[in-house]
Amino acid sequence: MSGWRGVIVCAGLGVVLFAIGWSVRAWRDGGAFDTWNRETVRELVPDAGFAFRAALPAGVPSDDEPGTRTALLEDGRPFGVVADHVAIRQLGGGRYSFWRGTLYFSTEDGSDPRSNGRRYEAAWPSAGKRALERGTRYGAWTLIVLASILGLRRAFRPSRRTMAKLALVPASALVALGGTELWLRIRYPFADNVWPGRFDPTVGFVFQPGAVVRQTNLFDYCIEQRTNGLGFLDREVGAEVPPGTRRIVVLGDSFVEAVQVPIEAKFHVVLERLMLARGERVATHAFGMSGSGTSNELAFYEAFASRLAPAAALVIVLVVNNDVPNNSALLEAVRNGWHPAHPPRLFFGVEGEAITRIPIDPNWAEHRLPVQEPVAPRSSLDGIRLVRWARANLAAATGADFQPVFDVYARRLEWLRRTPAWRDALAGWNWPDDVDFDVMTACADPPPAFTEALRLTEHSLAVLRDRVRESGGSVLVVGCHNLGIPVSANTYGRTHFPRYWIDVIEPMCARLELPFLDLHADFAGKGILGSVQFARDGHWNAFGHASAAAAIDEFLAAHKELLTPR
Repeated sequence: MSGWRGVIVCAGLGVVLFAIGWSVRAWRDGGAFDTWNRETVRELVPDAGFAFRAALPAGVPSDDEPGTRTALLEDGRPFGVVADHVAIRQLGGGRYSFWRGTLYFSTEDGSDPRSNGRRYEAAWPSAGKRALERGTRYGAWTLIVLASILGLRRAFRPSRRTMAKLALVPASALVALGGTELWLRIRYPFADNVWPGRFDPTVGFVFQPGAVVRQTNLFDYCIEQRTNGLGFLDREVGAEVPPGTRRIVVLGDSFVEAVQVPIEAKFHVVLERLMLARGERVATHAFGMSGSGTSNELAFYEAFASRLAPAAALVIVLVVNNDVPNNSALLEAVRNGWHPAHPPRLFFGVEGEAITRIPIDPNWAEHRLPVQEPVAPRSSLDGIRLVRWARANLAAATGADFQPVFDVYARRLEWLRRTPAWRDALAGWNWPDDVDFDVMTACADPPPAFTEALRLTEHSLAVLRDRVRESGGSVLVVGCHNLGIPVSANTYGRTHFPRYWIDVIEPMCARLELPFLDLHADFAGKGILGSVQFARDGHWNAFGHASAAAAIDEFLAAHKELLTPR
């Protein structure tokens, strides 16, 4: 087939195939769902937060497959939107995900789907329809490309040699793109984070025991690791240790959780190796979860660490620059959408002059703030690693991902200010035209809610200190390097402390008679401050963990009394 007739025929067939493809897609994705596969969701199991999960039958497509179309039906009607697992657990609102044989979903009103009297069905197009739609689409593109090549050849009548040279351009581009895609898939074996969290009414949020956790930012790291039997990213906690071995327990947030590095590279594991090398008989255990503050970590100590035998000789508390607001149920309501009086984690609160315990509410999800959350759109291009890599790094470089979250903070603040007591506590915080949660705690003139958060942080440390001392142990507070990192964002005219958060935490520890190790000063003194964290992530890299372990080891070698039973 040659000449313009071939061009017209190829182009015409391509257009026809496109039309057929879109018709098949419309048929495949028909709104009535009568022609779809449908399966009643059974054997629901609580996951974490708002989320429930159930096994899906074989053959159901996963949302990470390109061009996937799925639906969740409630009493026969579609509802909700596809979202990642963290959003499903933390935000609810009907979000769901079909993920590699498991359905994760939440109800629109936060009710328990096992008892709300509604019928839930998973729905998806048949495999034959998906294959037909993709086949017509790819065939259309092939014919249109062929028509373009024939048209160029007919219009310019180039020689075969010239045509071969011209063909090298798109061929080279395809090879380069294909090679880049292959390299990215080798460098980043997965692009979707897997966060198998669960809600435990005793301690709050932990991981599912023995589950695989995957985390990548498609730039610095791509790590897969397995949780232990208690639901933390650490080695198994042995019920027994060799005679004469002293236990060291580490409490903290995402720096202790350390999902960005393998377990053997985490600072508490490196610390154990260093101490064993100099003759100290110790065993270290870490209890860390993202977003937790000292009051939340107290629950970890009470439920897990305090029951170890022998008891922990030393408890290390890693304090980072967002820990103070993490200890306020009101401020965490702004950050996470939890109701201040019904939190999913342990908090303390102020009643008059007294500080009282706010217990974990097993039904916290039913009391979430009624604020609409943004949902990240999904694309049929999500299956291309190059697209995901470019999108993730562009968002990280521009900060585009933060604006929707900041808007949600403003809406939550608006809702909370309808209650007089909370309005008074939040008075003076002019978000979004003001500093954020974390920077505010390093300022000399914080609003009442932040002043209260400072008081609650000190109280939480005092309670933990007393609990540990009752068991004959000691507490060491380790200040993360970011306590002394200068505030680079707009401070809106507020005055921050000269040493930032160090000027908050160090005096607090002095009042409580707790030893304090300043990692910012240690790293700065060694000239490594700029090398301890990832380029696109503020957490420690493997060198940062090793450096923290070395600093703690040096401190403990100089303060042997901390490992001496009281």
